[in-house]
Amino acid sequence: MPGLSIVQGADTVGAGGISESLDAVRFTDVYSAYDHLRASGTVVAHTGYDSYPIRRVDGDGWAAFLEGYLHDAADVEGEIRSVVRSLRAGDDAAVREWLRTGDREFLLAVVDGDTGDVTVLSDALGRFPAYCATVGGTTIVSRELKFVRHLADRLGAPLELDRVAIGQQLLFGYSLGTRTPFEGVEQVPPGARVDLRDGAEATWLHRHRFEGNEHADRTPAENAEALASRFVDACRRRSEVAGPNVISLSGGLDSRAVAAGFARAELPAVAATFQRVTGDEATAAADGGSAAVGLDDDAAIAASVARALDIPWRRYAVSDSPEARALLLDMKQGTNYLEMAFILDFFERVRADYGCVTYLTGDGGDKVLADLTAGRPLSTERTLVRHIVETNGIFPPEDAARVAGIDEKRLVESVRERIGSYPEDDLDAKHVHFLIRERGMNWLTHGEDRNRYYFPSLSPFYARPVFEYAMNCPPEQKARRGLYREFLGALSPAVADIEYANFGASLSSVEYRLKHRLYDGLSRFPSVKRTVVSQLRRRRSGRRDELRDPESVRSLLSAEETSLDPDGVEAVLDSEASYSDAELARLYTVVALSTGELVY
Repeated sequence: MPGLSIVQGADTVGAGGISESLDAVRFTDVYSAYDHLRASGTVVAHTGYDSYPIRRVDGDGWAAFLEGYLHDAADVEGEIRSVVRSLRAGDDAAVREWLRTGDREFLLAVVDGDTGDVTVLSDALGRFPAYCATVGGTTIVSRELKFVRHLADRLGAPLELDRVAIGQQLLFGYSLGTRTPFEGVEQVPPGARVDLRDGAEATWLHRHRFEGNEHADRTPAENAEALASRFVDACRRRSEVAGPNVISLSGGLDSRAVAAGFARAELPAVAATFQRVTGDEATAAADGGSAAVGLDDDAAIAASVARALDIPWRRYAVSDSPEARALLLDMKQGTNYLEMAFILDFFERVRADYGCVTYLTGDGGDKVLADLTAGRPLSTERTLVRHIVETNGIFPPEDAARVAGIDEKRLVESVRERIGSYPEDDLDAKHVHFLIRERGMNWLTHGEDRNRYYFPSLSPFYARPVFEYAMNCPPEQKARRGLYREFLGALSPAVADIEYANFGASLSSVEYRLKHRLYDGLSRFPSVKRTVVSQLRRRRSGRRDELRDPESVRSLLSAEETSLDPDGVEAVLDSEASYSDAELARLYTVVALSTGELVY
């Protein structure tokens, strides 16, 4: 993703080496590399397009670089100076309070002009993921994982795959905590200060605890109206931060809430919907444009939402290609699975039609307004671990471990260790923590970061006032989307009654309630639920991925060195028909990552 790259001990690399590594992460023709500071062995630079949010503020003996937004700050520069004073004075309490309040999503780097020491500060939700590694005497912090890898290669210390992280990616689709796919590279934690002084040391300043429900004494209607008011304010603050507002609209609930928030605030916006096509439909779309392909159910619902809100709407029929997958692998380094590459076609066409836009999504809505409790009794932490693996797992743990070349017990123990690190005592609260911290921040946030390769991507659900209020509403109000129904009704009754694509019924219908009751019942039988959901998704997508070729994987593994277990991969390929599309997508992604070669 575009953004800041910082190198301390840069003299060991040389200016030319750093410039080459910056050039390596200029992924599209609208990218440039910008040098901001080279002094005392420290380099600060960034890569990105003209509207990418980077701001420099200079003080007495220091320079600060803000990536992102202080949405509710009347004086952004004054706000930066204030927090820098607290950081340089070592006043963690003041910085902690600053992180806890306000509507901010950012990464901040402060460089001491005399020593070249650097302090990096991340926001409380980790909205701008960054990576940190020390290679020899050089410490690197970058928003680009490829920049870290490229510079490590230049320093003669190529990064090896972290087998446990790869096992976790196969198991869940993402690695846990601060792990990345590469040994020695950690993701900067949310709400943390990282000091770069002869290495890197992270200090947690803010940690979430998902215990307690402050708003349990209010009715669902009262909570919904309070949320709607905060949500509309968040929409206003995110309006036109880079260009015209384009809402990514689907047939789901979260994106329609954003569209309804913009309509209620009377903010100008257009809506864009992608519809993935393959085979003959892709040929028809290439020849005759999107209009040559009929609307699928998701796009038809999105069109209904746009009409109800009187928002201009455009549908894009998009397709995948080996070239797009190679680009996504290069960009995201395996942290976004390759079957999402079709979305790059969507981004390129939106940018061609509208220029650099403010891209609005409903990311986070499925977390903050859903009942994230386990839905079954949890007697011990071991029971919780088993439940999380059963309900969130993609690959069976034994298969994920074998492909990664580790023992299954080691993989499951890594999950237990991670859950054991959470600050909550209540097991249901730990379950909530997992879904927010791991599935939310370590998977879905990386999808948003993929969007930022093309334009700033924002979501009002992650506005701090919205997030904090919603996470303090009781789970019984959120059950079966009850609070969500009230929330949508407060924003726009018209869109609340439109069909919800995932269930084929509106939230207010008896049909929806019956289907959700059945869905909740399946939660007691995770393997059955996973099979049913997988079959429904396969039916909606229409076909298996036509670009996948098992023989290309076999040939590649026989010709290239890999950190994966070839026998483990072969065992999956031999019985490919018994694995879901989601499982195979993760397998092909980690094979490509481990060999450096695209396998489909």
